[in-house]
Amino acid sequence: LLCTSAPIIGYHIELCQAGTEKWMRINSRPVKELKYKAEEGIIPDKEYVLRVRAVNAIGASDPSEISENVIAKDPDCNPSIDLKTQDIIVVEGEKLNIPVPFRAVPSPSICWHKGGKELKVGDRLTMKSDYTSASIHIPSCLRSD
Repeated sequence: LLCTSAPIIGYHIELCQAGTEKWMRINSRPVKELKYKAEEGIIPDKEYVLRVRAVNAIGASDPSEISENVIAKDPDCNPSIDLKTQDIIVVEGEKLNIPVPFRAVPSPSICWHKGGKELKVGDRLTMKSDYTSASIHIPSCLRSD
């Protein structure tokens, strides 16, 4: 319960993935503006609900009514790769894993090339990707790799 005799100094914004009860405050200081850009702990394309608490010198109020479901969207950004260029030496028969962290919105389609030809998933080769990285894995390298 908020003491109404002290002026409101801002708002705490709380977020919860839709369908759960795990509320997380997403701002470190009370927000004074009516807009807030949530960045930390948000996963793109997931559904969330929000609520706010008014804050004054005495403390924070009970939470507001829960918002309608909202889908988190990353603002568009040009693709960038966090590639630390280095030589990779693998002995024939050993495994090879090449992870490549990236940032791109919307999510890119990813393909790997060697010698100008696109690599395809097969018995000897697997590829994985998620929101922040792509990787290629060969469990047992050949000399030609």
